[in-house]
Amino acid sequence: MRRLAGISRTATTAVAIALAAMALPAVIFAVAGTQQSAIVVFAKTIDPDGLPRSVSILSWNEHVARLDGIDAKTARALYAEGAVLVMPFRKSGCMSFRKT
Repeated sequence: MRRLAGISRTATTAVAIALAAMALPAVIFAVAGTQQSAIVVFAKTIDPDGLPRSVSILSWNEHVARLDGIDAKTARALYAEGAVLVMPFRKSGCMSFRKT
């Protein structure tokens, strides 16, 4: 019984961490407000014509796309189209945060 409780606690913690990790990009888009680039992961192949009109495609793979022009409203529309994850993408990497 003790082992089952440990497994249950571990599973609950893992699910909570996964949900927080999936919610974080949505919060970033909502706080940022401006349109930015994003990496979008789709569970199944979709038709690029089904994307919102304000989005421009930087690169496209069968299930992964780099898109530009994403804000909070567009991210919600992408999730409605079947996106599993919409994550902000920095073209310059983390070093672009550094002041010069």
